[in-house]
Amino acid sequence: MVGVILILLWFGVVFDPVGSFFSLNKILLAPIFMLYLIDGLRLKTTSSDRKLAVVFVIVSMSIFLVLYGLIVAQIRGGLRQEFIDTSYIASAIYLMVTITYLRPSNLKWSMNGMVLSLNCLSLLVIYTYFAYWNGYTLDLLYFLVEKGVLYLGVREYAGFEIPYVYYIASPVISIVACKAVSDYLKEGSFFCLIQAIIPTAALCLTGVRTAQICGFVILGVVLFHKNKKIFTAALFFATLIIGVEATQVVFAMFDSTDHSNATKLEYLPVYGEMFADAVTFLFGQGFNAHTWNAEFSSLITTDGASKVELTYLELLRVYGVIFGVILLLIGLILPLGYLKSNEREFEWLYYGMILFLFSSALNPYLFSGTGMLALGLVLGVCINSDVRTSACKL
Repeated sequence: MVGVILILLWFGVVFDPVGSFFSLNKILLAPIFMLYLIDGLRLKTTSSDRKLAVVFVIVSMSIFLVLYGLIVAQIRGGLRQEFIDTSYIASAIYLMVTITYLRPSNLKWSMNGMVLSLNCLSLLVIYTYFAYWNGYTLDLLYFLVEKGVLYLGVREYAGFEIPYVYYIASPVISIVACKAVSDYLKEGSFFCLIQAIIPTAALCLTGVRTAQICGFVILGVVLFHKNKKIFTAALFFATLIIGVEATQVVFAMFDSTDHSNATKLEYLPVYGEMFADAVTFLFGQGFNAHTWNAEFSSLITTDGASKVELTYLELLRVYGVIFGVILLLIGLILPLGYLKSNEREFEWLYYGMILFLFSSALNPYLFSGTGMLALGLVLGVCINSDVRTSACKL
């Protein structure tokens, strides 16, 4: 039962990430925890001490994300006005789903939910691209745009117009793309090739520059592994034919005069001013700092927002260098290091998360429903390291 709900939860966070119409993800969290509690006592008595220790760390980290942010906010004056969740509280709740992976079958269900939902999203991205730019009128697309799930538009770089289809959850597609590529490199079948092309193409159509880079990196890895000579030849001819234009486009994408890039660069001196305060540098500002800190408030330009896009700097701003680094170490670096060193079967998850974390550096993807569920899968593999990996294999 929990497994089925986990699959539905993935569909909820992928297709309704902001909870603007069905809120399926929020509705499903309650039964997940209720069913886990019913089954929890038996799992506690049959699970190893090491597994329970890992779960204890995850639960403690989830609670810490909330309590520390609230305590510092109370001390520094962030709770004296209307409170806006910076997504850390919601992220902590999603991260708690990881405790259900004490049962390896739940980890398998959740992985299947991720693969299925993100493959469906990949197909939807490609379909949306061809439908919209061929002039088809689709009420569904306008509905998704109205609800803030989908953004359609054109970006111009060096005189070239690049259409984009941006679903909010689309950067997480890098994980399922890495899995599909891994399957193709192992099996080499035409079906696996198609499975690899679909999410990779979807990444390139998102309009998010970091996600597009991930898509091209994945494509390059496939060519390089399959045939180094083909990779070299393809790279040479691509450079020869479109080299100048492509170079101009790439440089334009990351030019400091681009509006998005310029905005992010303008953030940096302000962060420097905030971190010049020793208390902020060491212990952070907690939640809701836009209500009392003038420097940070100057960065907030969107109604209802209480953070900006620079994920890792934001983590340090909220929790300080001391606890921010500890959270990064325990929550990301150590689990990913373990995954890389000990779980060859899940290398695709490691590389997919690395690409996703790369995309998250300049965009607020990590602390979201999809980001936390994806991180939960990494932690779930760590929890079940003493179980035969076939129990969790797709």
